[in-house]
Amino acid sequence: MSTITDWVTASEARVTADSLNKAYVLSNRISFADVPAGASDTVQCLAVPANTMVLDVFIRIVHPEDGTSTCSVGDGSGTNSWDASVTLGTGATAGDLTRATVGTDAYAASTARGKVYTSADTIDIVLSANAVDHGIFDIFAICFDLN
Repeated sequence: MSTITDWVTASEARVTADSLNKAYVLSNRISFADVPAGASDTVQCLAVPANTMVLDVFIRIVHPEDGTSTCSVGDGSGTNSWDASVTLGTGATAGDLTRATVGTDAYAASTARGKVYTSADTIDIVLSANAVDHGIFDIFAICFDLN
């Protein structure tokens, strides 16, 4: 079990000048065909700047993984706080879109949706007990700059 930082590092977490005090979308394409990952690995996907409200996180399957593979979506405070179960392999279809479920996932509570990041962090996935070497997905976060 390791942490894969090939796509993002926390030091990259910043908002462009034209995004200050605005809503914006962070996005990244994660390709396990380029960088395979092992069972139970943590993959850092999006760098979130300090003083950012993340309203929601989505995963869109571009190319499903061959075989059985799932993941959870979280951050440094909770490995499955954004989405406890995302199908990346068998059962997934190109174009599938996932997001947190209100009342089930921690950052999608019925009283408030999202999380305020007072310090920089990353939005990560944690893979299930299966290695991945083929799947491709896009990850998006709807953000608000609070500076």
